[in-house]
Amino acid sequence: MILKIDKIIYITSHNFRVNHKKQYGMEYFLDKNIEVEILDITSYVYPNIDIPMHTFKNISLIEINTFNSLENYILKQNSSNTVFINFAGESNCIILMLLEILYKNKMLFSTINFGEVSVTKSIFSRLSKITISKILKKIKLKICKKQVKFEYSFFISTNDNPNTKFFYKKHIHIHSFDYDLYIESLSNNKKLIDKKYAVFLDTNVIFHPDDKLLNIKYNMKLDANKYYKNLDKIFTIIEKNYNVKICFALHPSFNLNQIDYLMGRKYFINKTVELVKNSEFCLTHGSTSINFAVLYKKPILFIKTEEIKAQSSLLSYLKESAEILNSNIIDSDKLFEKIDIKKVDNKKYEDYKYRYIKNNLSEEYTWEYVLNEVEKNLNEK
Repeated sequence: MILKIDKIIYITSHNFRVNHKKQYGMEYFLDKNIEVEILDITSYVYPNIDIPMHTFKNISLIEINTFNSLENYILKQNSSNTVFINFAGESNCIILMLLEILYKNKMLFSTINFGEVSVTKSIFSRLSKITISKILKKIKLKICKKQVKFEYSFFISTNDNPNTKFFYKKHIHIHSFDYDLYIESLSNNKKLIDKKYAVFLDTNVIFHPDDKLLNIKYNMKLDANKYYKNLDKIFTIIEKNYNVKICFALHPSFNLNQIDYLMGRKYFINKTVELVKNSEFCLTHGSTSINFAVLYKKPILFIKTEEIKAQSSLLSYLKESAEILNSNIIDSDKLFEKIDIKKVDNKKYEDYKYRYIKNNLSEEYTWEYVLNEVEKNLNEK
């Protein structure tokens, strides 16, 4: 008898956005007549934060806020044809207990590593963020990790040598999801903008909703007016230097009620790959969308602002991404008459591509490859 997966359950402790339905394979699994559910444990993990979950057509949303309801839900699932995919991480005791329940009940479950540039934090930045509350949380988590035992059925990652502290039975090496979008875009010759332009890959620094959920702190009070005026100053200089217009590829979490901050510039949401494809070059603080710039061999200019400098992990990500790609960094708080944008370093871009984006063993669509590998593994037992 050939075993097939009939159900995929996405475990999350944060809000999925509209673009995640396709990016995370939900659309693909539904097309294959596989049942899809979202197990939302946000209110259980973060009881004091109200973050409504986005709902998707044909996908059940299961909201859990107690341990008993969580355990009962898991025990109702068929262990032979259901796969849980953990998008909630492992940095909370509740999540670790959930994973242990899955393991003890012989459920198939996996986690995903997106293969982003690893950030090395300085000793100073680590020490500056130490609080009694954080120390206690770390001690509690460390105790949980020692007490809880589990082993992932699969570890899905874009890295060929995954770096994880957790055990797993099988590694599934995939493309970055951005690579699928890139392949699809190759046949799309429609231009969103007719004139020469550059694109700013937005990260929604000022208004990102996950900052509250993840308790991300800045060493300053964020001022939207100041931030966007600073960007506009830099953009204007670049436009004069390079005879282009600069538009925004807005982060999917950007609230269109705040569009006035963009100073009348063109903007698009969920059109990043198309914008990068036909652009002259890209500007960013360090968005993961630089994957598209790498794939399309577009020069990248990294922009450091006061807000980025006030958040050590964002600053480290910017610096390390720029170094890996041999790209320039400019500081928006300094005055410039001319801004130089380096040409593409082809070797650096190729190294980045195969380290963070592309699995050179397969050309299959990411989630098709994952499903085939999971089912193949099931039938080898």
